[in-house]
Amino acid sequence: MTVSVQTPYIEYTSNGTTTNFPLTFDSDNSENLIVSLDGNEAPVGSWSLIANSVVFNIAPQNGVKVSIQRNTPFERSTDYQSYDNSFRPAAVNKDFDLVWWKLQELGYRDQVIWSALIKEIEDRQIADQDILDFVNAEIAAAELDYIARDLVLENDYIARDNDLKFYIDQLIKLVTGDPTFEGITTDFVLQDDKTQREINDLVSLKSTPEYYRLASDVDDIPMFQRLIATNPSKIILQPNKIYDLKTYTAVLQNSCVIEGNNAIVKVSGTNVGFTPKQMIRSKITTLAAKGAFDVFVTDASLFNVGDKLHIYIGADTTLAADPYYEAIQYDESDVGYSGQLNVVAAVDTSTNKITLKNKLLYKTSDKGYLQKIYDDKFIFKDFSLQHDGL
Repeated sequence: MTVSVQTPYIEYTSNGTTTNFPLTFDSDNSENLIVSLDGNEAPVGSWSLIANSVVFNIAPQNGVKVSIQRNTPFERSTDYQSYDNSFRPAAVNKDFDLVWWKLQELGYRDQVIWSALIKEIEDRQIADQDILDFVNAEIAAAELDYIARDLVLENDYIARDNDLKFYIDQLIKLVTGDPTFEGITTDFVLQDDKTQREINDLVSLKSTPEYYRLASDVDDIPMFQRLIATNPSKIILQPNKIYDLKTYTAVLQNSCVIEGNNAIVKVSGTNVGFTPKQMIRSKITTLAAKGAFDVFVTDASLFNVGDKLHIYIGADTTLAADPYYEAIQYDESDVGYSGQLNVVAAVDTSTNKITLKNKLLYKTSDKGYLQKIYDDKFIFKDFSLQHDGL
């Protein structure tokens, strides 16, 4: 018989109910078929070859790929003889059919291998192009980076040359006494193994509360307490950060600048966040006459020689004539409207007497105070207090 052009392979996708899968090629022996389910050979006995169709005992699950391939063995079992009438057309045609079937199978296999090779070549070409594009992109980026670095180095060298020239010029001015001497840049001033700039940066870091934070801290209060304990001259808050001091008030003991950087400090209760140290004051106990040098107070031990004083007349002093107590009446010519300034010349703690350096310009008030004046300056800049309203 003749052998038609055919591909000895067919694929189906199971719908979960169909058990019959027809062949599109010739096959007369189930032993020469390879039946696979999703690439795995179907169990022996799970299917049969009936009327040129593969018939399963139980339909494959829905979505399973059913592939059927013919695989004719490399053999010829017929032995033709001249005496037994075996060399007949049917037998000869069958042997020729098997030869053509095998050729078809080999041709299909070559086609599959060739298609795989072509795909492999295409995939490798694509991968090679991807690698080439990546390498070229990296080279281009590296070139741009080198150019940028060269420009930075060039600018850095120029800046260093200018700094060095400025440094040398300033040294010459310093030695020659030139009044235009401006000082030495921090990059050229060394202490031990650090430049002054590095020291300044470290000092700035130590001015931040975050420098004093410990891993065990559960809120912001401990780090501020540690910072305040160093008596800082500057406190630097982080830009736009929110700090929560709750009811803790940071009392500043010395001149201090707070660089707020638009931070927010949350407080509650009577807390005001940051405050200068409490004013030292003592109440005047005995009236002192205009022109006198001695003033008696409640506690003279609070003051030291050289302290600057504000002699406060008292907020509730009446500046009007009193017909019943004319001897101690007060008016602006006697005590002034707010007080007067002076300096401590001597302190007698046994009698609580403060001797002033300059005579009193006005008599004192029995409701007045001696208040110590500090030279400290407290500057609060660029931060907000957010109170919880309690």
